[in-house]
Amino acid sequence: MVIIRIQGGLGNQMFQYALYRKLQFLQRKVKVDTSWYLSNTVEAQRLLELKSFPINLHECSRWEKWLKYNTFIRAIEKRLRTIKILYKEKNSGFYLPEILRSKHVFLDGYWQSEKYFYDIREILLKDFTFPISVTDKEETILERIQKTNSVSIHIRRGDYLNHMDKYGNICTKEYYYKAIQYMEKKQDSLMFYIFSDDMDWAKKILDSYKNVYFVELGNETDCIHDMKLMASCKHNIIANSSFSWWASWLNQNPEKIIIAPCKWQNGNTCQDIWCSDWIRVSAEDGP
Repeated sequence: MVIIRIQGGLGNQMFQYALYRKLQFLQRKVKVDTSWYLSNTVEAQRLLELKSFPINLHECSRWEKWLKYNTFIRAIEKRLRTIKILYKEKNSGFYLPEILRSKHVFLDGYWQSEKYFYDIREILLKDFTFPISVTDKEETILERIQKTNSVSIHIRRGDYLNHMDKYGNICTKEYYYKAIQYMEKKQDSLMFYIFSDDMDWAKKILDSYKNVYFVELGNETDCIHDMKLMASCKHNIIANSSFSWWASWLNQNPEKIIIAPCKWQNGNTCQDIWCSDWIRVSAEDGP
């Protein structure tokens, strides 16, 4: 049996679930471990928003997890050099094809690459069906997005500001200016919809544009509705964030333009994080 650890925010949860569904598609016996959300760490105060989608999760028992994760069992594994019982991903954003051959392992990682699940897109589009609008404001914004040549712009700062060595100087204001400039060369009559966890900074750098709308639903604990609106836009400018990665992947416009930063993390090439048809922009050199 394969057990996949579910952890992190909504975008990361979706990557882990996508691998779970792919292994099911390959007829593996697979379950998930969601115990990360029961811990008391600051990071784990996130919600298991994955369950907001109409999906089924087969959760492992404590005993099943112990057999895979117990340090004594792992010591025996190492000593005998047998097949891996625990597989911890060392670098996110790298496709590891051997993961899809897994049969008896605990998988601890993020698995951030479309290469794991590109061939089950229709299954995932059905699984990741967004909930209906919960407020009149959300419904009004959705109607506006659908009636305009809409582009979502995602600006993530928040916790990234505490890890500048890893995420700093990637999605700068210059990156967003270059991305907007590129989009305006390719499309006419654009309307940009801004999504951010730091709306003050977003307004500071983009308020001079006339064709922008700052989306503020007022419910910070339920970001799935932000993702729904982003995915409903005709085009997307994303941050180095799994959240906007999934919003753009779920965008079903056949003529969509997706712009992403040319770097995902400092010190990690993340070579498999981008989809092949995305436009990668450098703040310094342009696309």
